[in-house]
Order: sequence, then C-alpha cells, then structure tokens
Amino acid sequence: EVIIQNKVEKKLTLETKLIGELNTTRIAAGHEPLSIPHIYAMADKERTYKKIQDKTSTTSVAAPRKLTQEEIALEKARLQKLERVFAEKIKKLREIQNRKELTVAASKDSSYGAFQRLAEVKLQSANLKPAMIEYKKDKICFDFGNESDVDESQQSVKTRRKSLIELNPSTKPNLMSPNNEKSKTRIESTDITTDADNKSEITAIGKENKEAGKSRTSKISKKDVFAKKIFSMPSDSQLERLKRLQKEKEQVVKFDPMWVYVGRDNDYINVRKLNLDIPVAETVAKQSVDDGEIVSYKPYKSTLLHFKTYRFNPYYRTKCKLSLSSPSFSNRLNPRRVLCSFDLKGTCNDEKCPWQHSDDYELTTDGLYKDIVSYAPKLAGIDDSTNIADCDKKLTSYIETIKKQKLKIMNTDQLSLWFVSKVNEHYSRECLDRALNVLSRSLESNGSSVELWQHYLTLYSKRVKSEELREMCQEAVQFAPHYDLWWKCLQLEKTFSGKDSLCKKILDFLVKQQEELSCHLQSHQILEVLLYRVHLHVQSRRYNIALNIFNGALSEKVSSTSSHSHYIAKYLTGSDRCLAWLSFIYLTQFHTLPPSLYDPVNNNPGKIVNKEPFILPWTESSELNPEVLLSHFQ
Repeated sequence: EVIIQNKVEKKLTLETKLIGELNTTRIAAGHEPLSIPHIYAMADKERTYKKIQDKTSTTSVAAPRKLTQEEIALEKARLQKLERVFAEKIKKLREIQNRKELTVAASKDSSYGAFQRLAEVKLQSANLKPAMIEYKKDKICFDFGNESDVDESQQSVKTRRKSLIELNPSTKPNLMSPNNEKSKTRIESTDITTDADNKSEITAIGKENKEAGKSRTSKISKKDVFAKKIFSMPSDSQLERLKRLQKEKEQVVKFDPMWVYVGRDNDYINVRKLNLDIPVAETVAKQSVDDGEIVSYKPYKSTLLHFKTYRFNPYYRTKCKLSLSSPSFSNRLNPRRVLCSFDLKGTCNDEKCPWQHSDDYELTTDGLYKDIVSYAPKLAGIDDSTNIADCDKKLTSYIETIKKQKLKIMNTDQLSLWFVSKVNEHYSRECLDRALNVLSRSLESNGSSVELWQHYLTLYSKRVKSEELREMCQEAVQFAPHYDLWWKCLQLEKTFSGKDSLCKKILDFLVKQQEELSCHLQSHQILEVLLYRVHLHVQSRRYNIALNIFNGALSEKVSSTSSHSHYIAKYLTGSDRCLAWLSFIYLTQFHTLPPSLYDPVNNNPGKIVNKEPFILPWTESSELNPEVLLSHFQ
C-alpha cells in the first residue's frame, strides 16, 4: 500500500508540473490558462481519438480506391473555394500590415509596454514568475508578388553604383530665369557662408518659426547648415579672395628648395640655417668627346606602346611606324598563362599541353576586326542588355556586312584603319556627352561663371544645330552678361544676319554698361564691335551699307536719318575716336579696313590686335576726291 501511495503522489506531482508548464506556454502565447478538469477532459478525447484512428488504420490496409469523376470535380471545387477565401484573407492582411507599418515607428514603445503589462497581470493571477519568459512582438510577413525565384548566388552579388551621367544623363543645365526671385535665392544659397552668415541664417529661421506659430521647434546647428553647402561651387567674389590670399602667401614664402614648411604656425624655415648633415646629390659628369668618341642617342620610344589602346592614336602609325596587324600589339595573349617553350623554339607535339601556343594568341584578319570593334561594341548593336552568347554573333554579322561593302575598294590595312576611325568617332561622341553633362551640372551650381559658359558653348556647338545653339547662347548671356561671353556667341554664329543682329545687341549692352566699366575698356570694346560689323558688311560686298553704318556711328547728323546704326562716338575716348575716323577715311578711299589693325593670319572679321598709328597709302588710291572727305567733317 505504501508503494502504491508513493506512485500516486509522484503521478500527481508530475501532472501538476506538466499542467503548470502547459499554462506557462499558453500565457506566453496570449491564451487563458486551463483548469485541471478541463485538461483531463481533453486527455480523454485524445485517447478516444487515437483508439478510433488505430482501428481504422488496421482495417484500411488495402490499396485506396480510385475517386470517381464527380468526387474529383467536387474536390476541385472545394479547393478553388478555399483558394479564393485564402486570397481574400491574404489581401486583408496585406492592407492591415501596410497600415501598421505607417504607424509602427510612433507607437512601437507604447504598444510594447501595454503588452508587457498585460502579460504581467496574467502571470500574477497564475502565481508564475515573470523572469522565466521572454516576451517578443510577433511579426507576420507575406510575399504577395509573382516574383520569380532567384538563386542565392545572384542575391549575394552587389549591384554597381550608378555614375553621375547615369543618374542624370541630361547635357543641358536646368537653370531658372535670372529675373526670378527664386533663382536669385538659389544662386545665393550656393555660396559657402562663414560662421557669421550661419548665425544670421539660424536666427532668421528661428524667427520665422515663431511667427508662424509652429508647435515643434526646429533645432538647426552650424554644422547642419554648413553640411548642406559644403559641396557647392564658390562664387566669383570668393575665387577672387582666394587668389588674393594665394598671392599674399607667395610673397611671404621664398621659393627656395632649401625652404621647408614646419610646425602648426604656418612658418617656413631655411634648412641651411640648421646644422644638419644632408647628403648633396653628386653631379653626373658629362661624357667627354675629346678622344673622338661619338655620343649617340637612342630614338624616342613612346611609353604608351605598352597599352593596346595606343593603336587608336594616329602617332602609332605616323611616328612609331607600326601596323595595326602587328602581332606585338594585336594579339590574344593571356598574361596569366605561361608560353610553351617548345612552341617558341619550333613546334609542340603534345596535344594536351596546358601552355600557350602561337595558335592561341595570334589573331586572324576577322579576329583583328573583332578586336578593334570590341572597344566600341555599340557599333555592332551591343548594349548592356545583350546576352554574352549573342555578342560574338552580332560582332561577326556587323563585320561581314562591312566587309561586303568596303573590301571591293579597300585592302586589309585600310579596312582596319576604317574600323579605328569609327571607334574614335564613337568615343569622341561619348566623351563629348560626358563633358557636357559635367559642365551642365557645374552651371546649375554656378550659372554666373563666364568661363564655364565659354567651355560649355564650345562643346555644345559640336553636337547641336544652329537654332538650338542660338537659344543656348541667349540663355548664357542672360545668366552671365559679359563682353567675353557675347563675343563667344558672336564667333559661334554662322549666318550673316545672325552676326549682324548680335553686333547690334552687343553695342546696346556696352552702352548700358557705361557705369560699370572703365572709360578706356568700354571705348575699346565699342570700337572693336563697330569695326567687326563694318568688316562683316565689307566682306559680304555690302560696301554702301558698311559706309552708312560707320558714318552713322561717328556723325550725329547722319545717325538721326540712318536706319542701320545710331550715334555711339560719344562713348569713345579721344584716341579711339581718331582711330575710328582714320579707319572710316581708309574705307572710303580703299574700300576696306586698315589691315594693320587685325591678325595677318586671319582674314575674317576678328578682334583688334594693334592700335598703333598707320600710314594711309594715298599713292595706291585711284579715286582720290578731297571734297568728299571734307564733307564728312563739316
């Protein structure tokens, strides 16, 4: 009896322990704890279910019967219905999850604290210790897309960072109108401000927030304000200041190889004043030629010959005197494989030789063409989306079509040169687009830079038509109104009417800039544009119109009745006005402008290079009429 009683007690303690652990797991899962009678009832149901299952398994040992078509149809309909139900549930779960993600950041702490307090209350009611359980927030994630399965190797491969031209491939600067107030504030914001500017900006922002009555106070530090502008372009005034500081620094520092920079106090010291044992480099004695010995020099050999891309340089053929089919530069050598010594000495009879042979690295004629075109695969229609297996096919088809067209009139070397020229043209276009992209981004940060606009317009004129170039020139002079930029636009203009119209606009611009420019500089620029316009009409055989323009610019009486020009002589200095009248006399007598004013190499209208006095060759004039000349000065 004692033994039976001990077994019953052990059984009861084991049951209470199991029931306690079961209730612990249920509370951790968020369910209510079970009572002991309820647990016994569930155990009885489980036993009866196992007995029934054992009986059915022993009786149904035979092979399962085949389902009829009606049963199959009913089962199919049931599964389809379940599929629709689960699809609706998944859709609802997805909507709930999207709504929760929007508010999860704000309510994360509060929701977790409420869940923890609820769990503690349940544990206290069950007389369990809260330290035994870890509470974790459940997270349910579903995959709702029809995405294809991706291999783990493909997922581990990191994507390449996009370049600047891939992020923004535009070759035109995105600029706002200079008359707009927003653009002015945008241009001013690109300047790198000092600490005092940062303080004023911080206080201004704080005042605006107080006036607007915002609930949240924005905390802006100097570091944050400066970080936004750290990569902006410096303004013209800041560049001038940097140049001035650099010149002052250069005046202080003596440019002596024995002066070195030391310490944190920006001090320069002379090494000669220090008692240091510095080895002096020994001078190499020149080779004497007293004994009749002839000093010979080796011919120059470009170091660029180590690169295969040097074949695309014209010096490769002109100075180095090398052929494109040379095996020294056109080959398929693998630098990681050893050359076969037997093949180098003669022949290699080993068919399983693992080393490189001449058949492996020597290029055939078609192989040479493929090697050249592969530097610009877009010529053959190959881009980033092309499969690797199709690249060779496209290269072969492209080369075959070109060979059918060109081999009738070209030999192998000439066709190789033709392919090289096509690759160079492709690279020039690609490099031009990249350069324009960089300059356009620079102009967005510093639209008032005259030098940037000059470089941009020079490159932009190589890839667009005259109408687009004319529009871009108008935009340039709006953002950077400067004489040098006006002159650049005048050089890029190709038509006579366009040049004549630009000359009028430049003269109007110079007259309006009277207060900003010095007297001598303004006079020189006005005279230069006036002579350019006259020279333009003379070269186009509009001699009478050129005389009217010149006479109207110098005489106030003639300008009041002339439709071609207006009186601008009052803006010229005394010396420039004398030079203009002498040029006018030269034009009336010799039907051209004085050649000593311009560059003798360039016969086209250009800038004045010489303003020295010149002699009028009266003996060469066949129609000398003093009365006509005197009438211009009356």
